[in-house]
Amino acid sequence: RYQARVLDGLAIGPSPPWMQRRLRAVGQKPISNAVDAANYVMLELGQPLHVFDADRLQDGITVRRARAGETIACLDGRTRALDADMLTIADGRGPVAIAGIIGGADSAVSATTTRVVVEAANFLGTSVRATSRRLGVRTEASTRFEKQLHPEIVPVAAARLAELLQDVAGAGPVSPPVEVYIQRARVEPVRVAAGFFGATLGDEVPAEEVVDILHRLRFGVETDGDELVVTPPPFRLDVALPVDLVEEVGRVRGYNALPSTLPGRRLPLTRVLAAADPEWDGRELAMGAGFDEVITQSFAAAADPDMGVFPVERLRLANPMALDQQTLRTSLLPGLATVAARNLAWGVEGARVFELARVFWPAGGAELPTEARVLGFAIQLGSGARQVSAGAVRSALLELKGVVALVAERIAGMPVEFDQVPVEGLHPGRALVLRLDGQVAGCLGQVETGLAERLECGVTAVAEVNFEPIAARPRVPHPAAVSRFPEVVRDIAITVPELTPARDVVDEIAAVGEVILRSVELYDEYHGSQVGPGRKGLTVRLRFQAADRTLKGDEAAAAEARILSALASSIDARLRE
Repeated sequence: RYQARVLDGLAIGPSPPWMQRRLRAVGQKPISNAVDAANYVMLELGQPLHVFDADRLQDGITVRRARAGETIACLDGRTRALDADMLTIADGRGPVAIAGIIGGADSAVSATTTRVVVEAANFLGTSVRATSRRLGVRTEASTRFEKQLHPEIVPVAAARLAELLQDVAGAGPVSPPVEVYIQRARVEPVRVAAGFFGATLGDEVPAEEVVDILHRLRFGVETDGDELVVTPPPFRLDVALPVDLVEEVGRVRGYNALPSTLPGRRLPLTRVLAAADPEWDGRELAMGAGFDEVITQSFAAAADPDMGVFPVERLRLANPMALDQQTLRTSLLPGLATVAARNLAWGVEGARVFELARVFWPAGGAELPTEARVLGFAIQLGSGARQVSAGAVRSALLELKGVVALVAERIAGMPVEFDQVPVEGLHPGRALVLRLDGQVAGCLGQVETGLAERLECGVTAVAEVNFEPIAARPRVPHPAAVSRFPEVVRDIAITVPELTPARDVVDEIAAVGEVILRSVELYDEYHGSQVGPGRKGLTVRLRFQAADRTLKGDEAAAAEARILSALASSIDARLRE
């Protein structure tokens, strides 16, 4: 589509300051009021336009293919040779513009121009792209024409430019347009069921909201029964299918507001995706804590030692394959101790291993046993008790406490309780029983010295926990907003009676109920003459933080004072001097 009209009585000069400011804001260099007005409309409506000096044209304007050997001196100062595949705008002498790309210098508007021809056209995008590539020139106009503009924008842009030229260049009355429209474009309406939007987006979208959104985007909408007949505006050539309309509605509503669903029946993802395997989660947490996975025998010899808190009555096999495989194991601890012994025999000290496997417990008279999953750990510390310090053993036991608590918390959100009571096969005074929901679920401690000599495993710390209650309650994560305000960290060094469990200190701090207290970390324990006889020292790190403000120092100090007062009255805690 090609349209031209003549304007007379122009006074070429600088464009108004408001127009220059707007053009510079988008990277355009102001040239003159006529050229700036054409660029302004292009940026405003997306339709490139061109202005010729009417007095420098001869015998009118023709839109044609270039002829062999023709050249054109372009506005950028370069002369370009044309070939027969390139579309040009020509007068009686030859090309005055390369269609859709750049104008010629011989017909350009100058300071003496008083009459102009305003060109508004629509060219085939593929033709403009091919010419631009062959000539090696890319302009603001060619960039837009390559994407294929709609022909219906041509008269709107031409009328807008004529109006601006009257305002900024003093042009007189506008002549009637002369136009050639070879193949009239037709905007095809799109028919779509009203429920298609909700079915595709995965969220209910009322038909009234769909109509409102499309009207705001300048789409024409009519209702035909349960269907909507939508007519895109001329400048939306990209909308031709129902899914294109769904995209428009979705982006206006906001993609972040849509739920996570899958196509079809649109079930929530949590009802479709298989639940995570707790066993793999347990293995990943154990390996992340620095332990290597091992696989031990499910069978045990009748003479193997009893260890742990799980049932010690073993089921005998009717036809064992070997003398050391006569029974089914009820605990992982003997097998893990054997792994530590084998590593020690090969001169490898410091083995850190874990196993997540099944054990076999008598089922109260039933023919088949209960096959429970158990997670076990072992840390080999050295070949003899004289070579391993008490501090190293204590550190290993604390590490085992931490990894067991980590597994229970990360997978099931379950707290683990520890009680210091005797355990079969573990060192007296260095053994703990684990409880989940108040029920005995495992143990940890150092392998008893005599048993360690019998197994030849040296100084070894072990732990095991029943994995069944953990796997039965996978935790559903509930993300919480992170506070934007800084935290206040306070360390308190206290002394408590020597037999006071550290857990009692943490529980008492939590029971105080300070709303700004975010976490309690017990990271040091001290035994020595400096804390006095019958007492031990503990260092506790308190983290205070508010969700709605920056805490003041006196707020944290007041909360710390209330915590210390509660500790003093309940467990005889005193500040270390």
